[in-house]
Amino acid sequence: MNFKHLIYLPALSALLVLFILVPRVEAVPILTSSDIPTGPLTKHINFDGLGLGAVDTQYATSGVTFSGGAISFLAPDQVLSVDSAIRATFSVNVNMIGVDFFGQTLLTLEAYDASDNLIELVNATTLNGFFGLSTGTQMISYAIIHDHGYGFTIDNFIFVDPPAQVPELGILVLLGSGLVGLGFVRRKFKA
Repeated sequence: MNFKHLIYLPALSALLVLFILVPRVEAVPILTSSDIPTGPLTKHINFDGLGLGAVDTQYATSGVTFSGGAISFLAPDQVLSVDSAIRATFSVNVNMIGVDFFGQTLLTLEAYDASDNLIELVNATTLNGFFGLSTGTQMISYAIIHDHGYGFTIDNFIFVDPPAQVPELGILVLLGSGLVGLGFVRRKFKA
C-alpha cells in the first residue's frame, strides 16, 4: 500500500484546526443601550450611592474595578466625573461593554485582551449619549474610556459576561483525524 499522500494529511488537518480554533475578532460598535442583551449575565453599574473615592473597588463583586485619573462622585445626578481617563478592569469574561456619557469632546472607548493587545476601539459620534462595543468571541480584560483633555462624566456602565463556549464535535473529529494521520506517518517511517 502506498501512503505517500498521507504525509500531507497531518499538516493539512493542523492548519484547518488552527483556522477554526483561532478566535475571530468580530468587533461591532454599539450605539444604544438596547443593543446590549438583558439577563443574568449582563451587569449594570449605575453608580448610585457612591461616596467620594469609593468607586475603585465597590463593584468588585460584580466583576469590575475602576481606576484612572481623578474620579469623583457627582450628586444628585449619581454619575462619575473623570478628569482624563478611566480604566475598567474585569475579573470575569466580558465580550460587550457600553456606557452613558457626557463630555466636552468626543470620547474614545478602547478594549484590551489579557496580553494588553488592543482588540478594538470606538469613538463616540456625539458629545453625550450612549456608546459601546461588542468583540464577538474575543474576551475583554480591561477597557479604557478617555477624552481629549477636558474631562467627562459617565453613568450606567454595562458589561456582559458571556456563557462559556464548548468546542464543537466537528473540531474534535478534525483534531482526531490529524492525530491518526500523524500516527500513520510515524508508523511508516519507523518500519
